[in-house]
This record gives sequence, structure tokens and C-alpha cells, in this order.
Amino acid sequence: MENFSFLDPWQVSKSEKFIVELKKELCSDHVLYKKELEILARRRDRDEYLYWLKNENKFAQVHLTWRGSVESDPFWPVTTVYDSFSDWALNVMQHENVEYGEE
Repeated sequence: MENFSFLDPWQVSKSEKFIVELKKELCSDHVLYKKELEILARRRDRDEYLYWLKNENKFAQVHLTWRGSVESDPFWPVTTVYDSFSDWALNVMQHENVEYGEE
């Protein structure tokens, strides 16, 4: 896995607690259910996290609910999957960096 650079408000995170919480929240119909994941980053001002789907080499931005248990609706936690880091960076991180600087 290569090292990625993140712009504010995103920051590198390797904390396993974000993997543990995600797995608690996933129902069997969720897009990330039973996927092999690694946490890469978190947005410092919101409950947004970036995971790497190891076996697919894709990236998922997830809004954790911090419910601490399975969400019954597969919509939760809200997840968007990106085909590459650069796709995510271009469509999410760069825009959020500009907006964050304006807040």
C-alpha cells in the first residue's frame, strides 16, 4: 500500500477503532459487508472516514453512525465507493479542502 497525502480537513488515521465500529454497523446487505478493509484517513470535523478495500483496490468513504450495533437499513452507514484514490481525491478531498478553508 502506497503512502497517500491528505489535505485539510482530512488526516491520516490508522486507528483500528474505526474498523471495529464500521464492522459493528454493517448489516449483511451493506456494500462493505465482509470486505477486507483498512482505515486510511478521517475527516477531522465530521464522522467521515476513508477505507481501502484491499481485495478490490477501491476506496470507500463512509459516514459512521456510531450506533455501536448493526444498522437495519443497508443505506447506513452511508458509503460511496471510488475506483481509485485519485478519483476520490479529485471528487471529494480537493473540493472539501477549498470549502474547509472558507469556513
